[in-house]
Amino acid sequence: MNEHLHWISSGARWHGRARGSGARLSVRVRGGISGLLVACIAACSDAAAPTDHPATARRAERHSLYVPVRDGARIAIDVHLPPGLAEGARLPTILRITRYWRAIEQTNGQTMPDEYADAIATQGNAYVTMDVRGSGASFGVSTAPWSREEVLDYRDVVDWIVEQPWSNGRVGAIGTSYEANTAALVSALDHPAVRAVVPRFFDFDPYRSPVLPGGLFDEAFIRSWSVLTGGLDNGDACTALGATAGPECQEVGIRGPVRVDEDTDGKLLGQAIAEHQSNTEVYPAASAITYRDDPYGTQGPSLSEISLFAYAAAVDRGGVPWLSWGSWYDSGTADAALSAFATFHNPQRVIIGAWSHGALYDADPYHVPNAPNALQPAEQLQQALTFLNDYLQDDAPPPERSISYYTAGEGEWRTTTTWPPPAPRTGIGTSPQTHG
Repeated sequence: MNEHLHWISSGARWHGRARGSGARLSVRVRGGISGLLVACIAACSDAAAPTDHPATARRAERHSLYVPVRDGARIAIDVHLPPGLAEGARLPTILRITRYWRAIEQTNGQTMPDEYADAIATQGNAYVTMDVRGSGASFGVSTAPWSREEVLDYRDVVDWIVEQPWSNGRVGAIGTSYEANTAALVSALDHPAVRAVVPRFFDFDPYRSPVLPGGLFDEAFIRSWSVLTGGLDNGDACTALGATAGPECQEVGIRGPVRVDEDTDGKLLGQAIAEHQSNTEVYPAASAITYRDDPYGTQGPSLSEISLFAYAAAVDRGGVPWLSWGSWYDSGTADAALSAFATFHNPQRVIIGAWSHGALYDADPYHVPNAPNALQPAEQLQQALTFLNDYLQDDAPPPERSISYYTAGEGEWRTTTTWPPPAPRTGIGTSPQTHG
């Protein structure tokens, strides 16, 4: 049960395929997919949320509502604020935009705690989580991952945030895996409120990774991700997690996405899930693609149109600082981080290590298999918050464009401002701890 809960609540969403590691492909693989933060902060992150909670700690105050966007679709969001926020106080906001349920209702009727909310709020930030259209408790139809309609919703929600009495007018975004792409796309909104983002373990070009790496269709991953997203969009955690009916399904302990506060009888959630039935199904849409300009499904754009590189001009105009992560042993995420560095001209601090998806486990082939990452999830989260706070709470100068990368075998960290590096021994000994 704990593995299931970790998968869907830690941000460890299914990219936990140990992307490219040769591990058995299953949505029930240990570690899940990726994580919100620490990436997916909550669920598609391969990183587990911090669980230590001193008795004296004060929990963030949460409320949930629908934000109507430009076409009338209602987008479900949760707002987490520091407890006892004084009247007139103004806070920056950290936004997590997810495909994997912004909040989870357990079978006991309780909402699964989002531990990142407390960590973020105690540092003087508001924390807003959002179900993308066609998922969770949000209304609307998903025609493709990161569709133009979905990205426009991000802007509408940012507009809503800055109008709130608790907002200081500054917004950042964070995420791992799918949520890393949404965080990166927030930096392409050309919105003056957006000041910094932390995308971790993202896909720069979905055609190359994860759909057709090397020109070969990734049958196992795409089929599994299709099962996952289909189950989630139907509000069915058992199907999403690959659990069978009966005791195994009951063990999962998850009822579905959390309703917004006004939806006391669940009627609105039921209506939203009914709209999700028109979502484009992942496997049929992706498996029909041969060329990068082929449409995704009957309604969707091409994979090139939903890629990050399609937003290059907007990212450059915005100039929003990035702190991005990737791994040499996590499918295409190292290539994605390097491609973004080469393509975009905004301030970027890039970290590439030898980790599992979401950096929960050490994937260095010269180390003990599946050892925990030396940089623990709480430390990874703090690194991200330090970076975001520099631009949301303070007016730090933009970071120097740099890449910190790990060299397997040597076990050394190096830093370069260009790629490929100009020399083999530039900056030996630096580590991600010094580049947060």
